[in-house]
Amino acid sequence: MKLVCGMPVRNSAWVLGLSARAVLDWVDALVLLNHASTDATRDICMELVKEYKDRIVYCEEANPLWEERRHRQ
Repeated sequence: MKLVCGMPVRNSAWVLGLSARAVLDWVDALVLLNHASTDATRDICMELVKEYKDRIVYCEEANPLWEERRHRQ
């Protein structure tokens, strides 16, 4: 069994690097959903994907409207 964490992020550049690394100490995989960020969040996500390769799934949503049911799928 694997433990997977879903982490929606939006304009989280200031904390994302440390938060994601802390989560990865506890889970087997991390799903990052970048929701319409306008800061460096996407760049940090890409760095994390390179660093942790098979442990991170990256998804991006450009529409600023939060549609929780659809995003959870």
